Amino acid sequence: MSRLQRQFKISCLVLLCLGLAAVVFGLVGGLAHFSTPIGIAASLVLGALSVFYGYNSAMAANVPAQAIGQRNNLGMVLLLSIIVVFATLSGNVMGQKLPFTVMGCVLAVSALVCIVLCNKLASEVDR
Repeated sequence: MSRLQRQFKISCLVLLCLGLAAVVFGLVGGLAHFSTPIGIAASLVLGALSVFYGYNSAMAANVPAQAIGQRNNLGMVLLLSIIVVFATLSGNVMGQKLPFTVMGCVLAVSALVCIVLCNKLASEVDR
């Protein structure tokens, strides 16, 4: 496994862990009534997608040709994270602004790092 593959796998596993934290955050927020139901649903959906695509991308990192196909999946996580951030900042729709904004920004940055590493891996495979 090359250094770039290892970095891609680690960044995907970080995305997986952050997605798991978002799911736990959504469940705790739901049980303790910290947020509105739409905020809890957004947290659970975003966290579940991050866990699923983070796991799939980490497993695909072993074969560079398969890892290249994960760009669209990671782009979905990035897009949903940005939507959550803008929905949170545009109004008090989500309940509490700060936790959901931070969660969305952290997941967006993590997904962006994964996409950048995936693009570098794709250029390495094309050589």
